Amino acid sequence: MQITLSNLPEAIELFRNRAGAAVHDTAVLRRLLIRVKTKDDLAAALSLVRVTTGGAPLILVAFFGDDGFDEGMHINLGWPASWLEQYAAARYDTVDPVALGPSGIVFPWSPLLLGMRPKTQLEERFHRGVVASGLTHGLSYKAAWPDCRLILSLIGEDVETQRPARELLEILMPDFADVAYRVFASNRLLAKMTVNQRMIINLILNQGLTQRQAALQLNMSLNGLRYSLDQLKAEYGCTTMEQLMFKLGAGENS
Repeated sequence: MQITLSNLPEAIELFRNRAGAAVHDTAVLRRLLIRVKTKDDLAAALSLVRVTTGGAPLILVAFFGDDGFDEGMHINLGWPASWLEQYAAARYDTVDPVALGPSGIVFPWSPLLLGMRPKTQLEERFHRGVVASGLTHGLSYKAAWPDCRLILSLIGEDVETQRPARELLEILMPDFADVAYRVFASNRLLAKMTVNQRMIINLILNQGLTQRQAALQLNMSLNGLRYSLDQLKAEYGCTTMEQLMFKLGAGENS
């Protein structure tokens, strides 16, 4: 069964009606991850992760460089919007022990948050907000690259002690993080392009047109289109179209 946003309710029902063996669920989710190319695909996969971990509110966030919490760089499944707005405005990611926590492992929040001893006003405001919002317990996995921190977090005291949920995340998250990083990095690159560049990439990457077909669709010369692509290759350190398409999430050129 191919899992998409359109048949997500059916997929969720299948998960609910099966014994939740971590190894089996991991195999299913890994097969799904192979097909993930867009943020919507990620959201569908995260919905299944949420089901297999007991339905706890879940969020996936990517922090690139010194960027704070960005609206386009996260997927929220049940976290309170008011807290996320406050988190972004105050740049709590700079003092949040979870966001600054260890990489490559699944870890509970409570030892970090309940044991926090604020030393600055920002840390004090963050700690008060966490307690007031009931966000002292949860589970996170953090992956780190030179240009990005990617964090998946679930809210709840129960998730800290659920061994099957923790085992599933420990097995699945390295693969999931690599796929999510590629999708978010691609979205970030696309957001920095001009309108014309995005139209070219969309026609080639998402619609499968050749360069000649894309030029005709955009009513521009083939040389003009190739010049735009050469600019993008230079900007993103690519020497071939295959490298550029892979960096933007396609993997190959049509």
